[in-house]
Amino acid sequence: MKDNVRYRNLLQQLKVLQNEIGELELRNVADDWEQLEHEAVRAEKMYQNLIAKRGPVFGEIKSKDEELRKYLTEWDTDYKDAAVRYRQALVNLTSTKAVTDDVAKLHKAVDQAIMKYHSMKMEEINAIASDLWQKTYQGTDIDTIMIRSDDDEESTVARNSYKYRVVMVKQDTEMDMRGRCSAGQKVLACIIIRLALAECFGVNCGIIALDEPTTNLDQDNIQALAKALHGIIEARKHQANFQLIIITHDEEFLKHVHCNDFTEHYYRVSRDDRQKSVIERQPITDIMAS
Repeated sequence: MKDNVRYRNLLQQLKVLQNEIGELELRNVADDWEQLEHEAVRAEKMYQNLIAKRGPVFGEIKSKDEELRKYLTEWDTDYKDAAVRYRQALVNLTSTKAVTDDVAKLHKAVDQAIMKYHSMKMEEINAIASDLWQKTYQGTDIDTIMIRSDDDEESTVARNSYKYRVVMVKQDTEMDMRGRCSAGQKVLACIIIRLALAECFGVNCGIIALDEPTTNLDQDNIQALAKALHGIIEARKHQANFQLIIITHDEEFLKHVHCNDFTEHYYRVSRDDRQKSVIERQPITDIMAS
């Protein structure tokens, strides 16, 4: 039965195939030939077009090959050690950046140190100046003097720049001394500030020179200044490099300083008969005894 069924199916398939063969035999073979001929012509034209385009493409490829050989030659000559040089340049760049960062940190640290040092020295100078003023000035209208430092906003300097002014203090009230003090007060303030600066910054160069320090000072302030100078000399006389030079016409001032406690001679400048300067070394006892 299976074979019978299979036989019948094959007969059915054979019948279908015979029908298809008949249909193909009935088709117009000439139409297929024309279509194929048309396609062949079109393919030939496309082939010829591709042949025509192949020449420029080959020329461009040849040009690119020449350019590539040129680049390869340049690489072998100019960029042969590019990797090594790049590494060295990177190391230099990194090192320079690290040094720059360290310099910036150092610059900032130095700025902070300078500001701190400035603040510390200003406090020290004002303390010395205040002490000297209170010991020297005999008036009651000024309790003390101070140096004030204000930031200079107009300065273009990287570090802080300051404008300094001298103020006088009376019962915690500060006023600028410029234009408000007498000539004697101005002279005394100048001397005291110079002494304070010498005390702060003249540790290794302890030379103080005073030229006519008693100008415009009254007798009480002259005596007070002499007493203050005597105290400074007494405190620093054991310092090996300390020296006080006083140029003055006021011999009474020298007596108040008690110069004979510290020296045995002084130099007197005078004029001879021909009006020429003469410098004579004389014993200090001549002044103290006169």
